[in-house]
Amino acid sequence: MWLVRTVSITRTKSKQCLNDTPTSTQIPYPHKPPIPDTKKEDIMKVIAIVDDDYGIMFNNRRVSKDSVLNEQIIKMLDGRKLWLSLYSKQLFGDYENIEVNQEFGFAGKDDFCFVEDSEIVSYEDMVDEVYLYKWNRKYPSDVKFPKDMLNDFKLEGSTDFEGNSHEKITEERYVRKK
Repeated sequence: MWLVRTVSITRTKSKQCLNDTPTSTQIPYPHKPPIPDTKKEDIMKVIAIVDDDYGIMFNNRRVSKDSVLNEQIIKMLDGRKLWLSLYSKQLFGDYENIEVNQEFGFAGKDDFCFVEDSEIVSYEDMVDEVYLYKWNRKYPSDVKFPKDMLNDFKLEGSTDFEGNSHEKITEERYVRKK
């Protein structure tokens, strides 16, 4: 049986942002995503790649990609499990510890969740770290990372590196405020 899942989207001049404001936009899902009955706090880490306006996707496609960035993420994972969508799986080639599953509520302690075409706000209380990789430029986008989520986090570190197709990519690591 198919249920209809309401996706929270804010539209401003044809832009959308996954957040916690309900709208009538609905996407069919085979079942309702799990929200734990008991609050599981601070267990997962989120990875997202954004432009200067926190844009992630445009017209159902990622705004950009870079092979050096993908290798950097794999190195940072150091063998830990990465949860992601089938669409995002192609970015990580032969990385073996992948869970193709967008129901991040099942992620375990210290698992990473790659947010690209996946909703994350429902699981916000479970996130203890956010790794943002920034393109340092603006791209057209209609889906954005929920930057308000970062209000509960502090910037712990920032590093720049050169990519394959981008001269400068910035990694920012945020940790939950205590």
